[in-house]
Amino acid sequence: MKLEEIDEIMKGITNERYPEDPIIPVAEPFKNESGSIFNLAWGAFSSASLITSISGAVRSNHYHKTDWHFIHVIDGLMYYYWRKTGNTSTPERRRCPRGTLIFTPPLVEHAVFFPANTSIVTFNRRERDQQNHESDLIRIPPIVMTETCRAVMNGVRCCLPYQHVENRDFRSPIHDGSHESILAQTFDF
Repeated sequence: MKLEEIDEIMKGITNERYPEDPIIPVAEPFKNESGSIFNLAWGAFSSASLITSISGAVRSNHYHKTDWHFIHVIDGLMYYYWRKTGNTSTPERRRCPRGTLIFTPPLVEHAVFFPANTSIVTFNRRERDQQNHESDLIRIPPIVMTETCRAVMNGVRCCLPYQHVENRDFRSPIHDGSHESILAQTFDF
């Protein structure tokens, strides 16, 4: 994607025109003899956070009333789940390897699953001290659970958790009939 198109996305976010797709392209780095500079996101931020998560961790399961944030995967792997607030359908899911940039607007339920030890950095519209963060946050019933799929029983390092299914007494794997391993290899049972 061209830098001008990325500029338009960033300007749109500043003007509360949020993209439908949570994946935001990252501009090509500026490189010279000293190394490289990646401009991940630009605009008005109130805070940035460095977050580390252990393999198997689930974070979020909430939405923000007014806050938004970018998430950049520095190292590891995460799966990002999202749906509009109040929607009870199965959330959408994206595999986010190192280098991926995600944008979460207000009023979008989201959760993140980390199949491997992962480091992310977030750029947040609002300050992320405990009081500001909690006052804007609405916790939701889990849309991603920590149980892993049956591939573990077959000796495969699992990459996807089971997913909570609304109004049912069971959980089902979100990869019906096939599995995507942590290394993005796919196979059927």
